[in-house]
Amino acid sequence: MKIKLSAVLCIVLSSFASSAQNGSFHNDGIELTNDESRVWTTRFTNNVLRDSGLMRKSVPDGQWKVWDQDGNLKHIRTFSSEKLRRIKNEMRVSHPRRINHPLTNIYMKNRAEALRYLHPSYAFPAQEAYKPVFREGLLNGLYMNFFEDGSSRDSGVYSNGLREGVWVEKDRTGTVSRGIYKNGKKSGAWNEYRNGQILRTVFYSSRGHRKHTKTYGSTGR
Repeated sequence: MKIKLSAVLCIVLSSFASSAQNGSFHNDGIELTNDESRVWTTRFTNNVLRDSGLMRKSVPDGQWKVWDQDGNLKHIRTFSSEKLRRIKNEMRVSHPRRINHPLTNIYMKNRAEALRYLHPSYAFPAQEAYKPVFREGLLNGLYMNFFEDGSSRDSGVYSNGLREGVWVEKDRTGTVSRGIYKNGKKSGAWNEYRNGQILRTVFYSSRGHRKHTKTYGSTGR
């Protein structure tokens, strides 16, 4: 059994190494643990850590971190393999008596939209220039992106695959937006600041639609 498992891992590692763009990074190995989880790490050719995270049965589980070639932290994601399993099982039931997850409600109305939340390109969009090794994952927990100087670009929490609670987002002009997500949609009042001064408040409906905007003067009123 150990020989077969080692052979499978060698195939996986060889496949991943051959897919590295221009040889800019290489896999650093997989460590197996008793609970069938694997610590996956990848390093750039300069030996700087590129990513690190736990895989459970080929699905990300727990915190996943990504760095650039200079060693600067770029992304933090948190996944749950168990919640992914539960939600997928719930989605398979044609007419469930009870739906426990908002993502399943979305699936019942629009399968493509719901499955998009499970795709790695949702957790790491194309503009992030990072392609994870896994093929699906459910975000559940801390989510952060960072600018080159190490400051936070955005931060918040996912719950069962959807954004939930207070989120803070910042653009390159220094404008900071702060507000609440409910079931993956912006909700209520979102305030925008620059240099500590409020610029405007954008109001959203319960469905995430932008309703109206209140703009403030130089005094913040």
